[in-house]
Amino acid sequence: MKGYLNNEKVTSEAFTADGWIRSGDIGYVKEGRWYIVDRTKDLIKVRGWQVSPVEIECTLLEHPNVIDAAVIGIKALDSSSETPQAFIVKEAQSEVNEKDIKHFLGRRLARYKVVSEVKFVDVIPRNPTGKILRRVLRDSVYKEISTTPPDAALAYSNAIRKLEESREKRSCEVCSRTCSVSSTSTISTAGPITPPATEKTLLDKKDRKRRKEDTSEEPQLTKGKRRSARSVVSKSYT
Repeated sequence: MKGYLNNEKVTSEAFTADGWIRSGDIGYVKEGRWYIVDRTKDLIKVRGWQVSPVEIECTLLEHPNVIDAAVIGIKALDSSSETPQAFIVKEAQSEVNEKDIKHFLGRRLARYKVVSEVKFVDVIPRNPTGKILRRVLRDSVYKEISTTPPDAALAYSNAIRKLEESREKRSCEVCSRTCSVSSTSTISTAGPITPPATEKTLLDKKDRKRRKEDTSEEPQLTKGKRRSARSVVSKSYT
């Protein structure tokens, strides 16, 4: 193998510095024997944890009602990591469901290794050597996600449109309330509006002013002068 066609980055990652090729297999040596257990590309990254799908598959095959099983990693709901999903071929007369499978795994594996979803299928796709074709399973999952029914898409767009209309209506109501409050405050601070003066009102004001001037021109008598004036008046009567 010389490398990948027109892809230098992948080629450099596939070879070591001294020319050895990285196969991507995960295994261990025990008593002089090599055991291949998984592939690095198949590992599922669950919130920073490296989860082996083979471990989950082996645990699923311990269930008495499971004939065959395959596990792949799919994107989580928050799209920040992956989550394991199981494909199971169950016994013909078995009534095992997704809840039973999750409970079975929860008693034997760590919590982050429990599958998030279970799909029951008729057969697990494999190549002639018996290897699970995980890419076929992965493509089938993403194909279901990408093909959105037209009715659902239309309902979603209508809901978004109604939400925008309600926001615009709410903003208009707030604007109208603000305008009414500002106009009321302007009128109250300006003070009461006085009606225009009529001709009769002007005449009454002039009459009151003239009377006030006449009374101010009359001579003012002191207490002594008032007493003498009273005595003079009483003597004239006598």
